[in-house]
Amino acid sequence: MPSGGALGNLFHGRPALNRYMELNQKDLYFVAVKVFFTDHGKLLMLKDRFGDWDLPGGRIKADEFDAPLEAVIARKLKEELGGEVVSLIRPPAVFMRHERIEESEGHPTVRIFALGYEGYIERGVIHLSERHSGMEWVSMSDLVPETYFKGGWLKGVQEYLALKRAAANISVPAAGDIYCHYKHSDRYYEIVGVGVHSETKERVVIYRALYDSPEFGAKALWVRPQEMFLGTVTVDGREVPRFLKVS
Repeated sequence: MPSGGALGNLFHGRPALNRYMELNQKDLYFVAVKVFFTDHGKLLMLKDRFGDWDLPGGRIKADEFDAPLEAVIARKLKEELGGEVVSLIRPPAVFMRHERIEESEGHPTVRIFALGYEGYIERGVIHLSERHSGMEWVSMSDLVPETYFKGGWLKGVQEYLALKRAAANISVPAAGDIYCHYKHSDRYYEIVGVGVHSETKERVVIYRALYDSPEFGAKALWVRPQEMFLGTVTVDGREVPRFLKVS
């Protein structure tokens, strides 16, 4: 296949390029980065000015060909969520292919290939851009994605929810299980049980330290959201479980 420079010399304008793609059975995609922001079991969704629901993020610009994808994500999040938000972005969890009609002259239909990253907002207040009319944090346990999304975004959200729900069902803590925290492999915790938050209906893990703490006393009792308890953290560039079951 000719290089990018050769293509520029061979074809003048998109119609000729489209003809070339058709003859060679190639497809043309925009590339986008999207972020699945979660917080205590809820997923962040944005509503654009046309009334469609979407995930934070967007397409790579023409002048960002050599830019790290992390820089592209940072630009899009600043544009859409404002400059106060500080977030932690993790590797992509799903990949999506979406087709949409552009709100531009001629209303062309375009295809988008998107990388769906996982993310967590560490601090800061969200200030939506003028391109968005609203946002919602929706419980993933109750979310019916078909009521919000369509096309490739719908399939991507469905896949992400399936992954999260499968992970939650793999190793739900049970009373009597013993875990250690990733920071202190010699400190153990016994699971008391899994409860439900009275206001948010979020599942929480109740566990007891099997050691005495000068700060918190003997065998302190702790509560943590189940999603966070079963989640991972990045240590020295690799992901490890926040809590590791030992017996």
